[in-house]
Amino acid sequence: MAARFREVCCGVALVALLAPLSEAAAAPAPDLALAASLGYSLPFDPAINYDVRLAGLTGAADGTNGRPVIVEHVATGGVRLGLALQIQEWSVEYALRRYSWAETLGTCEGEGGASVLSNGRIDDIGVRYDCAGASSDFRIAGATSSNLTEQSLVLMVRKPLFELDWVAGYALYGGGPAARISAIATTQSTFVAGAVVEVGGSLAFPLEERFELQVDGRLGGGVFAGTGDIGRAGRAKAMGATSYGALLDDLFRADLSAAVRYTLE
Repeated sequence: MAARFREVCCGVALVALLAPLSEAAAAPAPDLALAASLGYSLPFDPAINYDVRLAGLTGAADGTNGRPVIVEHVATGGVRLGLALQIQEWSVEYALRRYSWAETLGTCEGEGGASVLSNGRIDDIGVRYDCAGASSDFRIAGATSSNLTEQSLVLMVRKPLFELDWVAGYALYGGGPAARISAIATTQSTFVAGAVVEVGGSLAFPLEERFELQVDGRLGGGVFAGTGDIGRAGRAKAMGATSYGALLDDLFRADLSAAVRYTLE
């Protein structure tokens, strides 16, 4: 009787051990896919604040002489390229956004001398800016060129919302590290690090057995280290900015892109 009881117990234990293994073997393979996207990114605000230019009293900049002027560079929309590795509800995404400068707006003029350094930047550390009486912004002619590039590597969650025969909807949210490279007239490129967060939604349309078309819309925001030139703190103070504004730049944007997704397994 005892032997029979031991056999039953051993049998139950064996079934209990083998059941999870059999379920794991029968479970479907993880949803692993690659996606490549192309789209448009529109920034909401100037991405570079409290820069300085040497401008003549007429507002024309020649980059070598004239009064120092605090300026903000206004970026226009640009292309967005992306690559993503998607694992079930998770997605690791690399994105490259490239904007152009639309214009450079002068905010207020300074009193005192400024000089151009060997790297093209302007040393205005001894300049006194009085922005309290600034009436309005004015465009600095000829002071825009080159581009603004943002790169990000974010971990996104693709939360299913609904699924029909011909379309599925997802909520998107996540964030990660980013870097920004600013190239502006008369200065060298500036690399700064930061972080971004993104939220949005996605529609997925099946094409063939392994291919899918995804249309994504997102809102994103990033915080980046300031350019770090020696006169930035003084300009920010003159503009009435907080400590945050003196140390950090931000960038808010909207993205719309289309991607082709290929399921690996």
